[in-house]
Amino acid sequence: MRRRGDEAVLSFDYDLLLVRAVKTLDRRRYDPMTKEWTIPIHYYADALATLEAEGAEVEMDEELADMHERAVVPPEARPQITVEQSGDQYLIRFEYNRSLVQAIKKVPGRTFDAVARAWLVPVEEGALENLLATLNETECTVEVAPGLKA
Repeated sequence: MRRRGDEAVLSFDYDLLLVRAVKTLDRRRYDPMTKEWTIPIHYYADALATLEAEGAEVEMDEELADMHERAVVPPEARPQITVEQSGDQYLIRFEYNRSLVQAIKKVPGRTFDAVARAWLVPVEEGALENLLATLNETECTVEVAPGLKA
């Protein structure tokens, strides 16, 4: 596995079990020309765990190994979340990310609005603080709309 910009690149000799495992990863893409899989860099730890669970010995390039050793995802590679208020609801938006979905499901009273493509949390005392604390447990960048105070 190696880092290429804001992606992690996976390459291996064909193995049906590994292909099936990689297909479980969020936002993975296969390039038939290079015979490589790519995923957003912030999913590299998921890819590593998935491949190792299948018994693969994963080698990482120096940059990715260093990033993994420090367990740091660079800010530009972290998922972006926006929080704004609309009436009596906080709207939380982000590109699909399994760990963020799992985190937001811990927030009491949350629902998903498929039309607005946003998670909704009722505006109640302490709700914004709870929401931000939950989101800050993940490696993401949270942008709170001006005027909202925790």
